[in-house]
Amino acid sequence: MAAIYQTAYPRIKSDITPNELGDVYTPTAEDLEFALRHCKRTSASFLGLLIQLKTTQRLGRFGVMVISGVWKQAERMAYPVG
Repeated sequence: MAAIYQTAYPRIKSDITPNELGDVYTPTAEDLEFALRHCKRTSASFLGLLIQLKTTQRLGRFGVMVISGVWKQAERMAYPVG
């Protein structure tokens, strides 16, 4: 079986820069409107839904393991250590 990097499936880089994170994963007005229809803005599920939505848009597929990696990256950007 071929390794994942040898397939046609797009992947999320493990070292996303803040600029790339902003360019690729900043929600559009439509994304925010969709999320607000399904969650309260102050809930953790609102952020989770946006992360799932943008990740699915980026990769063209849904995957829990992929999303958990993006979530960890977003947490590191939001709460830097030191």
